Formats: sequence, C-alpha cells, structure tokens
Amino acid sequence: MHQPLLQTFLSRYGQPNCFYDWGDDPAFFSATEVFEDASYATWGVCRPNVRRQLIPGDLVIFFCGRQSLSTVGLWEYFYVGYGTVRETVERRIIWEDEEYHVYRSFFNLLVNYLDGVEAHYEPFGDPHADWQKRSKAPYVIFEPGQHLTTFNTIAPLKVAIYDSRQGPAETWLTDPLVKALRANLFFNGRFDRNLRTKSRYRPHNHIALHQYFRPRDVEPALLRLRGQLADLSVLVSQQ
Repeated sequence: MHQPLLQTFLSRYGQPNCFYDWGDDPAFFSATEVFEDASYATWGVCRPNVRRQLIPGDLVIFFCGRQSLSTVGLWEYFYVGYGTVRETVERRIIWEDEEYHVYRSFFNLLVNYLDGVEAHYEPFGDPHADWQKRSKAPYVIFEPGQHLTTFNTIAPLKVAIYDSRQGPAETWLTDPLVKALRANLFFNGRFDRNLRTKSRYRPHNHIALHQYFRPRDVEPALLRLRGQLADLSVLVSQQ
C-alpha cells in the first residue's frame, strides 16, 4: 500500500505483453522507471554461481521464459538482449555509499541495511530460503549504451517454444533472425546448449568463453559476438 513503484510493477506484470521477470531480477522494470532506460538494469538474485565469476567487460545474455496461460506445459522463450558488465558491488556498499543510492529502490537487492544491520529484503514473490548465500554473490551493474547494453522489454524476439509433451528441450523457431541469433550465440554449433526448461534433468549451463578459447582469442570472440548482437538488435527493433 505504501510502495507506488511496486504497485505499478504488479499492475503490469500480469499483462500478456509483459516480459519482466518475477522479482524484477534482472531489474528491467526498475531501471525503466528510475532511469527511463532498461540498459541501466542490474542483476542480483538468480544464478549466483555466474555472478561470482563476472568482471567488468563481461557479456551476459538474457532470455525471458513465459508460461502459456492457455496450455499446460507450454512455454515461450524470448531474446531480451545483452548486457556488458560495468561493475560488481557488495550490497552493503549500495546502502552506505551515496553514489549508489538510486539503486536502493530496486526490487532485486535481497538485503537492506538498517542501522548497519543486514535484513532480508524481497518485496514480493516467494522468498529465497538461501537469500544470504545468494546475496554474497556480487550485485551486477551493466554499462548503459546501445552498443554495450541493449535490452528490449517492449517487443523482444520470440525464439523458441518448450512443450513438455515433446521432450526435455525447447524447439527453436526458423525465422531468419532467430537462426542468426542461435548461430552467433553458439558459435555456429560449437557449443551444444539449450535454454532452461522445466526438466530438472536438463538444465542449461553458462558458456564461459575462456574455457573454450585460447587466452588471446577470448577478447576478440567477445567483441565479435557483441557486435553481432548489436546489429541483430537493430533489425529486431525494425520489425
């Protein structure tokens, strides 16, 4: 009742054209409302194993999985965009350093500090029993700017469908833009990956380029991928 920003989020979340994550992590909604630009999003709740490994300059790709309201066991996947890591910070810094005060209204902080005491903070949704463990992984802030970070939460590209009756993996669409995206992300079949599905036996793992490329080739591969995604994002926006 006393959080107008939260009321606004909840009023939008149930709409058929909403691509926000439950819990607003990554914080696309908060960034859009506070900064009027989704590229100012942050990431602070899910995949702590990935967030622990990130350093400035790293590239993170986001998809939205949305469950069908009319068909049980059917999910649609949308490519939301990519973010370049600007910095990673501890939650306590956000509450103590005025440089980060603007992020205190975001919903994906997991904790707040009142009089120097850490307290659990998840405004809505099912609370995470392991919130303390998750909050120890860094809070990720992305570098805004169309070439470095581009998130499309208005009309993202639909890329795949998961139907539980047809096996544990999703089926990718054959649209030319989707085929180009998949080829770029998985380096023309070099990596065998799927998006996360409801099957606990087939989770997806993140792709750490430094584990597959020689050290001297990692940075060029990352820059090339980001350039490809930037070009593709322009084409998606023109559809």
